[in-house]
Amino acid sequence: LPPHPTPAAHSMASGEPAALPMARPGAPKACGEWEEDESDASPRSCCSACLSCADGTTVVSDRSWESLSERGDPDSDSDSEACELNDTTIIQQHLDSMNAASDDVNAFQTDLAAHTELRQELVGLWAAGSGRLLRRVSSKGLAAAKACHAQQRRYQSALEAVEAASELFREAADAGASEEKLEHLSQIHVQCLAQYQEAQQVLRHAQKSVTRLLGKKALKAAMDYIEVEARYHEELAEVEAAISGSQRQLTGAKAKYQQALGGLESLSETIHTRRARSPLSA
Repeated sequence: LPPHPTPAAHSMASGEPAALPMARPGAPKACGEWEEDESDASPRSCCSACLSCADGTTVVSDRSWESLSERGDPDSDSDSEACELNDTTIIQQHLDSMNAASDDVNAFQTDLAAHTELRQELVGLWAAGSGRLLRRVSSKGLAAAKACHAQQRRYQSALEAVEAASELFREAADAGASEEKLEHLSQIHVQCLAQYQEAQQVLRHAQKSVTRLLGKKALKAAMDYIEVEARYHEELAEVEAAISGSQRQLTGAKAKYQQALGGLESLSETIHTRRARSPLSA
């Protein structure tokens, strides 16, 4: 079988996220050609439907693989028949791999498109909403509020550390830990508690200062903006991670498709060479 470039191979080389072809019922055509069914607008490759051989015969997958072993000179020896039967099995394996990879490519392209659309929506909503929020607070007030908000986050972290240290000490005590172990955990708890108390005092001072500077109404507006902005960046990061994951999966599926296609083309050339050397071809 002479190697013949397929539309699927061209799509892979271009890097475009076009849907990969798959086998479907239809009239047999030469490997690499395309056929369309009015009931299904998605393109499919005839590579998974048939293979055109050098002697003019056609091997059809999924429907008449038995014809491959039945075709040929009835006087051919058993080695030749076994070789062709093995070729048939390998061809079917490659076609199955191509179709499975094509399904994966189409699914990952759908996921990628959905995540990309969601990212565009998030960016658009933030652009519109942030403008309205910013009109309610000055840039100077926003900077002061952000400093206070950062201190709030440090306070929250310190509080969580104290709670974790307390829980760890209680679990060790309930488990009958040694005095040395309990003493060590107690020291950790004391350190966490001291950091918490310090963060609490700093936060109270920051809240009083920013309230005097902005007033309660402006401070609330600034804090609303900061919290919405933080949620926006968190959601955007999740969507970006999903996009990256879909892109990696799509690249892997395309590579599997190309690998199976390459194996099919290599086998095609091997069969063609073997038949050209066969005495029956003379």
